[in-house]
Amino acid sequence: MVQGATGVMLLRGGATRLMERLTGRDPFERRYAAHRANAEFLAGMGLDPDRVLGPPPERTLAPATVTDPVGARTAVTGLATAQAVV
Repeated sequence: MVQGATGVMLLRGGATRLMERLTGRDPFERRYAAHRANAEFLAGMGLDPDRVLGPPPERTLAPATVTDPVGARTAVTGLATAQAVV
């Protein structure tokens, strides 16, 4: 029974990700919509959603990629190497 439930859970998560890719929906949009639905539910119960759920998810930008690895290496010259303290 537990293995069957675990299998269904894993398949459902994979199916959700597959549908997001096929429809072009961003995973952030799914997380934001889930947070909004949960916040509305909690507000309907008279609870403060920000206190229970925390702030809504924020979209974070991917870190910039280094296009000039040689320049990046020269930018960090002069830094001391870390040594372990025993």
